[in-house]
This record gives sequence, structure tokens and C-alpha cells, in this order.
Amino acid sequence: MDFNETLAQAKGLNISSMALDIRKAISGYEVTDFRYDGQEVSVEIRTSEDRLDNVKDLEKIVFTNQMGEKIPFNEIATLRMDEGVSQIVHNDGQKYIQVGASGAPNANINKIVRTFQDKVKDVSLPEGVEVEYGGEFSQMNDSFADMGTNFVIASCWFTFSYQYSLIL
Repeated sequence: MDFNETLAQAKGLNISSMALDIRKAISGYEVTDFRYDGQEVSVEIRTSEDRLDNVKDLEKIVFTNQMGEKIPFNEIATLRMDEGVSQIVHNDGQKYIQVGASGAPNANINKIVRTFQDKVKDVSLPEGVEVEYGGEFSQMNDSFADMGTNFVIASCWFTFSYQYSLIL
């Protein structure tokens, strides 16, 4: 969405209130809690699904300024389709983008990830950006690390047991 901020201000609107109106139109909002039979029920106002069937339906939104005047979306804003992140996710206070894929049943996950890594190895990342691999690949690597640790412990135990049996 592109807002004409100057025109919006001239009509008595601001970007943050328009953004909130759009969010309310899409997601609805809680207006009160209602107690019934000892249970608390949230009361929400939502736009009916048939009114917001696709992105273009956002152009039907009408904003109301502080004087009660109705200003149609298309007078102060335009919709523009762009590629971009569909959701910004946070983990431990850090923003990250999650990209997912699934392989065919019985796929060699290690081979798939290695092929991907070979394809993107020459891609330069901006400063502060790093790539991590999770899911089955991460679980597999954790399992191999655990196997390595268990092997070292078993080797020490075997060596100690063998030396102890020679002493007896």
C-alpha cells in the first residue's frame, strides 16, 4: 500500500490511524468481554469474509476522520503488488526470515541441503545476516554429534574396563 501522506493529512487522517483501520478490517478487534454462565467471552467486530475476499477488496475500505467525514481508500492510497517477506518473525529478540521446503518421502536430506549450499555459496549476504539450517538437517547433525560423544564415552569406558580387567 502506498499512502499519499500529504493528502491524507489534508483530509484529517494520519498513517497510523489508517493502518489500524486496515488491520481492524482484516483481523477484527475486541470491543469487550461478556460474562455468560460464569464464562468470559470476548466480543469482536470483524469484516464479513465475503467483503474481504481478496487483496483488491481493501480498496473498498472507507476511513473516517475526526470530523466524521468518510474518505474512500482510493482517494488517499493505492495498492501495489510487490515481492517481499510475508511475515517478520522474532527469536530471542532477533528478526529472521524462515524459508521452508519439503523433500519427497525417503529423500536424502543431507544431499538436498548440500546441493542448496553449493548453489548459494557465492551469494553475498549483507553485514549481520547469517544462514542457519534447521529441521531434519539440524536434527540429523545433532544426532551425529550425539553419536560422536557416545563413541568417545564408549571408547573410554572400553579402554578403562579392559585395563581394569588386566589388573585383576
